[in-house]
Amino acid sequence: MRDLIGRTLGHYRIVDKIGEGGMGVVHRARDERLDRDVAIKVLPEEVAADSDRLRRFEREAKAVAALSHPNILEIFDFDTDGDVSFAVTELLEGATLMEHLQKSHGPLPWRQVQEIGAAVANGLGAAHGKGVVHRDIKPSNIFLCSDGRVKILDFGLAATHEAVESEAETGSLQAPLTCKGTVMGTVGYMSPEQVRGEPADHRTDIFALGCVLYEMLTGQRAFRRDTKAEIMTAILREEPRPFDECGVQVAPEVAKTVHRCLEKNRQRRFQSAADLAFALEEYSQSGPVSEAPTSPGFFLRQWLMVGAIVVVVGALAVVFWPTRNGATRDTSNLDPKKVVVAVFENRTGDPSLDALGALVSEALAEGASGIGDFSVVPSPVSFGQRTVEGEATLGSRALRGLAEETGAGLVVSGAYYLLADDLRFQAQVADAAAGEVLYSAPAVTGTRDSPGDVIERVRQRILGAVAWSYHTSKFRLTTPPLLAAFLEYRRGCEFYMQNLEAEVFHLRESVELDPDFFSAWQQLHYSYSNRRLCDEATQIVGEMEPRVTRFTPYERLKFQSMQAQLNGRIADVLQASRKIDALTGGRNKFGVGVGELSLNHPRAAVAALIEIPPPADESPSYESSWHFWWLTRAHHMLGDYEEELKVAEQSLSHFPSIITLHGRKVAALAAMGRLEEVDHVIEDTLLVQKSQVMNVMLDAAGELRAHGYREAALLMAERAVGWFNAQPSGTQNQLRPELADALTHAEKWSEAKGVADDLLLELPREGLVMPLGEGEEPVREEGERSSGGFWWGDSGIVTSLGRAGVLAARLGERVEAQRIADRLRDFESSCPAGNRTYQRACIACQLGDLEEAIRLLKKAISEGYSGFWGMHADIMLEPLWNDPEFQELIRPKG
Repeated sequence: MRDLIGRTLGHYRIVDKIGEGGMGVVHRARDERLDRDVAIKVLPEEVAADSDRLRRFEREAKAVAALSHPNILEIFDFDTDGDVSFAVTELLEGATLMEHLQKSHGPLPWRQVQEIGAAVANGLGAAHGKGVVHRDIKPSNIFLCSDGRVKILDFGLAATHEAVESEAETGSLQAPLTCKGTVMGTVGYMSPEQVRGEPADHRTDIFALGCVLYEMLTGQRAFRRDTKAEIMTAILREEPRPFDECGVQVAPEVAKTVHRCLEKNRQRRFQSAADLAFALEEYSQSGPVSEAPTSPGFFLRQWLMVGAIVVVVGALAVVFWPTRNGATRDTSNLDPKKVVVAVFENRTGDPSLDALGALVSEALAEGASGIGDFSVVPSPVSFGQRTVEGEATLGSRALRGLAEETGAGLVVSGAYYLLADDLRFQAQVADAAAGEVLYSAPAVTGTRDSPGDVIERVRQRILGAVAWSYHTSKFRLTTPPLLAAFLEYRRGCEFYMQNLEAEVFHLRESVELDPDFFSAWQQLHYSYSNRRLCDEATQIVGEMEPRVTRFTPYERLKFQSMQAQLNGRIADVLQASRKIDALTGGRNKFGVGVGELSLNHPRAAVAALIEIPPPADESPSYESSWHFWWLTRAHHMLGDYEEELKVAEQSLSHFPSIITLHGRKVAALAAMGRLEEVDHVIEDTLLVQKSQVMNVMLDAAGELRAHGYREAALLMAERAVGWFNAQPSGTQNQLRPELADALTHAEKWSEAKGVADDLLLELPREGLVMPLGEGEEPVREEGERSSGGFWWGDSGIVTSLGRAGVLAARLGERVEAQRIADRLRDFESSCPAGNRTYQRACIACQLGDLEEAIRLLKKAISEGYSGFWGMHADIMLEPLWNDPEFQELIRPKG
């Protein structure tokens, strides 16, 4: 493979080569965008042309990206740069378990075995809970970080549950992908079913981890033989050498745990990685009586050892709920908006703590009132009861029976343990109808003397997750918040674009309560960015940046999109949107469509947006109207006005009061010269939402003028001015920007300039780039700024300057026009420069310098200006409308 040192892939600069394996070369690299060191795994040149191996490489990246767990290598990105395909992951410092075993020359101390094994089991449990099976667990794929963490590497053989089940027949070791006739894995750690070519499942990984545990305990391979054929035969027919024959003393319960992992019949193995983790931790006082030398400084940190105790992770879905191939159940009686809380299981070994299980159930049920459109009930089963002899309330039949008995669609269950004098609670939320775990909460630990405190923390974590599951369709892609944080977030959203101060107050409270609640951070960013308050929006992104590694893969992509949007990198916004669409199984067509349209790709935008189904609810949300608005824009850019009209009418059947959609219907009719129908739409709009009809009139005036109906455009603009003059003073004060535009379209240039100048004088002092006259003060109240709208912030100021500069140029006031253009050029702001440059282009156009105007338009686009859909009807650019170079610039490119 050619030397990549010093080359930049995307925004990653390759620094050094740090490793190499069958599936790629690993380099240390510098992420120059986020200023951090990362690892980049690159597919070797000699196999890059092999479509099978490339597909396997991509599958590894997607499998890991879908997981988020401290014991699984975290992937940040996956991309292609020229002929190089690569995945970007966190950079680890330390050594593989294989390297550590080679240095130890014998068995590892029991404490190390226990900690490493439990950490790997917990990571596998998280993967299994999301349907991902590793299929190649071995010492070289387990990494021991110098800071005490344990990471599972190389999900190159991982497969989703569906993929595994489809690969039922397998047989050669050479094939790069599992398919019919292919055996996957590393021979010495294969399970019997892998050797036989049967489909792998989560228990395959448990067998491999058993092999690793045996090797750590003895310093020898479990199935060491001279040839691959002999190894495979031993896996199928023989048992590993007894521990005492290997020269080590192992407690009977530890030996039993390892041998249970290595059962030939997978039904007899541990049925979940979580149960294996618990078994390993349970033997903390009964390790092997071995005098193997310790490795000072290597022992994992205490928090990792404690955290490994029975994490009831998503893998419990494999045990507690039917598999997809299991018998079907009648779930018609289950209410999706009803939640039952099972009595938590006492695993402390202390019967005096039995009552805590019922207390948790009751606390969760009592604390759920009023937090959402769902009900929560405690389990009707008493705390000491078992549904089946020997089976805890946490067991599968009990939970299924509990859901059927109560009719609840969601079931909350959990267990609690003792760590010295501390209580540790673990809980999960399962979907009874789907038969799968939705959420496994991080463990919550507190003192035994104050159980109320730890129960309250469990309540915050679980009820927050339940409330969040009903609030968002992206539940599986995000980290659920604490309940208190969710309630503040929901309150802040109620003030969105209505009261900035209240909105920000509640959202700030939300992120203070739960700093890892990405959606609250995102909404806080939108609070500012949608008002064009770029300085504040940039500050929020800066506050989020140190938390990026704690976000889920979906959340990190959304964060990248926010960063790119603020910096005017529209192509990067689209790239992030495409990755989100892939990650969500095609559920981000809106983001892709908007990104395509912003890059002047209306055909691609239509292709994405038409895949979004129309609203199914009788009262659809306002947000769902936007895909219609963008779709009409795309059709208009393509000149397909009939289709635009059709979409606009369809959208108005769902959203009859959304003024922007009336504007799109008017635009289509105006472009087709259907003047009488334009008037009818205006009249209809007056009946629906009178206060904003002026915007619809301006849409009509602009399109009529752009399509050669100048007289009709002038009459429509005059009509808008007349409507304004008939309104009360309060309404007029709010609509003066629209008045300036209406006077411009009516060719009343001097009057328009007077209004534009007055508006400039009323901008907040901190945003001015032109001095106030002596004795003049801003008159608009700060309270109006907090009420929202696009007038304020950077774009409002810049647009105001652009309007004033264009009108000065139109009136022959060249010195003032040029002065404003220079102010725009030198304007300092954290907002993208594209709008400022666009306004300068408009001024140059009105000054008659068309060549300079074209140059500035191109520069504005390169800086992130994306308003291609409006240039053809922007009266400020009218001198360019028939210019061939301008027409080529705005011609759809995709």
